[in-house]
Amino acid sequence: QQQQHQHQHHTQGASRSHDPRHWLGSERDALRRALLLFGVGRWDCVHTGLLNFHRGCEKTQEEATDACWHLLQALEAFVQVPEDKVFLQQLLQPVAHRGAITTPGFHWNKLHGKMVSRLRVLEEIRQAMEALQQPPVFAAFMAVVAAIPTTQLPASWWSIKSDLGLLYGTWKHGYANYDEMKKDPEFMHLFGLTPSDPAVGGREVKEAGEGAASHPPQHGGQQQQQQQEPQLEQQQGEQQQQQQQ
Repeated sequence: QQQQHQHQHHTQGASRSHDPRHWLGSERDALRRALLLFGVGRWDCVHTGLLNFHRGCEKTQEEATDACWHLLQALEAFVQVPEDKVFLQQLLQPVAHRGAITTPGFHWNKLHGKMVSRLRVLEEIRQAMEALQQPPVFAAFMAVVAAIPTTQLPASWWSIKSDLGLLYGTWKHGYANYDEMKKDPEFMHLFGLTPSDPAVGGREVKEAGEGAASHPPQHGGQQQQQQQEPQLEQQQGEQQQQQQQ
C-alpha cells in the first residue's frame, strides 16, 4: 500500500508538472524577456515573443497577459524606490479592480530595478507613438529633431528619417533589437544600409540584465501595427505642403 501511495503521489506530481496551464520557470523567463522588449499593453507582440523565445509553449495570449500583470504586481511589491512604485501602480491601474493576480506554476523571480527603467522607456515610446498620430504633434517633433546640431549626429549619414526609423523600429521589433531593424526593408535604408550590406544581421539582441536572445521575437499583430504606424514619407510630405501653404 505504501508503494502504491508513493506511485500515485509521483504520478500526480508528474501530472501537475506537465499541466499546460502551469508556468515553467523557463516559460516565466521567456515571458519576462518578451515583456521587456515590447512593454505593457503590447500584448500581441509579447505573446508572439513568448512563443518564439520558448518553443513548444502552449500559453494563450490571455494567459500570457495575466502572467505579465502577475509579474508587475510582484515587481511593485519588490521595488523600494518610491518613484518606481508609483510608476508601476500607474501601469497596474487597468487591473486594479482585480486585486492580487496569481498564475499557477513556477514563482516569479529574478526581479530587479533595471526592469522598471526598461518598462518606463517602453511606456514613453508607446505614448510617443500614439501622440505622433496627431499631425500637430508630428510637426512639432520634426521641428525639434531638425534643430539638433549636426555636430551631435551619431554618423555623417544620419538624418531626421533615421531618428524616426529608430523610434518606429523599436516599436515594431522591440527594445534594442537593432539586428531586426537593420534587416527590415522598411528601415535599413534609413540607417545607411542595403540588403547586400554585410552589416545587415549578425549580433543577437540583449535586454535588461539578461543574456543574448537566441531567437529574437518576431513582431506580432501586423494589421494593428500597419494601422498605428505613421507613414514617414506621407507625413513628411504633408508637413512640407502645410509649410508651403
